[in-house]
Amino acid sequence: MSAYSGRIVHATLAAATVDTITFDADYTTVEIVNRDGAAEIYATVDTGITPTVGGAGCDVLPAAIGSLTVDASGYGSPTTIKLISSGTPAYSVKGLL
Repeated sequence: MSAYSGRIVHATLAAATVDTITFDADYTTVEIVNRDGAAEIYATVDTGITPTVGGAGCDVLPAAIGSLTVDASGYGSPTTIKLISSGTPAYSVKGLL
């Protein structure tokens, strides 16, 4: 598992390994970007659920270059997001007020 912090994080997932991003504040939304489309990215935001590949309760970005904005309001501070993939996609996440 890799752990990151800040408002904006750029990294690459290791296959079947959860990355945890703890933001520097309580954000209402989080933007997740699949920068290279190498594999699907599954995500959970402040739910207490650890994501799994294809798991129930996870948001998913397809194996394509693109982004997803997820609701992070109402979970308290700081906002935390967890990501996982079956592959090694490059991603970015950004906390939005």
